Amino acid sequence: MYIQWLKVLWLEIGWSAFVGVVRGAIQLRKGHVVDKLEWRRRMKVCYTCPVYDGMRRRCRLGSMGCGCYVPFMALVKKECWIREKYGVAFGWGMRTYRQRLRAVIKAGMIAQAHGSSESKNG
Repeated sequence: MYIQWLKVLWLEIGWSAFVGVVRGAIQLRKGHVVDKLEWRRRMKVCYTCPVYDGMRRRCRLGSMGCGCYVPFMALVKKECWIREKYGVAFGWGMRTYRQRLRAVIKAGMIAQAHGSSESKNG
């Protein structure tokens, strides 16, 4: 994964790529990262985005996108490039407390239902 990240940095040579890495490293150091459930949700949104470059796992399609390494930025960034550029209808961003609570409850219900079906089969 680190080799892929370095390749993306190499492709995005420029001041903004390194500034983004420094900002992300500061966020990691401060502990300002999203939880695993939120990170997976963000990655799923990116996988369906037309700007996502799946081969290099970066946010870039021609001249569109910020060029970030998506697994890293989905962990530390508040909003994705397409949401910053085109608004709330696109991409991912910080969830409200109510949205996060619903997601946690839904995940718990799914896990509980899955666990109860295993106990019936076992």
